[in-house]
Amino acid sequence: MFRAGSALLGLDPADCLLVGDDPVVVAAAAALGFAALTLSRAAGQTLNDVVNIVAGR
Repeated sequence: MFRAGSALLGLDPADCLLVGDDPVVVAAAAALGFAALTLSRAAGQTLNDVVNIVAGR
């Protein structure tokens, strides 16, 4: 699914970021070369936290 999605967009997986809350799915994307980040809803993380992580804050 991830490989097909990046191919349809004409993007190399290394140029893509996957953010998800399922560690298995995130690991699968990372194994294909995607930058991948697990969002922990249990820890109260939000999209703002992801933006801060990506921005290096």
